Amino acid sequence: MPSLHAPVPEPEPSPWLSRFRDTVQRVYAACAGQGPHDPQLEADVRLVVNPSNGWRRGDVSESLIRHYAERVADIRARRASGRPAVFYGVPGYFRGCCRTARAGGREGYSLPGYHLGLHVMEHVPDVSEAGDHETAVRLLCRHLEADDIDAAWSWIAERLPGCAAMIPPRRREAFLRGLARAHAEGRVE
Repeated sequence: MPSLHAPVPEPEPSPWLSRFRDTVQRVYAACAGQGPHDPQLEADVRLVVNPSNGWRRGDVSESLIRHYAERVADIRARRASGRPAVFYGVPGYFRGCCRTARAGGREGYSLPGYHLGLHVMEHVPDVSEAGDHETAVRLLCRHLEADDIDAAWSWIAERLPGCAAMIPPRRREAFLRGLARAHAEGRVE
């Protein structure tokens, strides 16, 4: 019978965990130009893709790991270079507004612009950067006040790329009109 004080051998890593580590490191090396194994990156990605967040092992594909690893690497690279943080998500209300506009809704793409204006302060990329985000939103407001469409669109494309990707190029002006309307009503804060 084994002793209670005998050292317990480390369990062999599962093939899934080995693939996970390999993928994270390949993606990290490609995205951030970093070298060997980075346990912090792995921990960051594991925090997102883990069973307590509702993920099951079968749900976690290599492409999903790649997606989260790329996002984590991008956030780190942006912080290191001083570039602004990015909100990659696309909120459900925004998807719904775009779906309505695509289906020929009465307001067209000004509807998603208006609603994004109502909620733009909620899309803080990182809690630690809330003050920076507030300053950036004030900059967006100045672009809208100056009727600088190109600068306003650049702000959206840089800070909210997921949302920007859902707006067809020929509908950007209508989208920005909706955003400007929300600002004119004092709802972009």
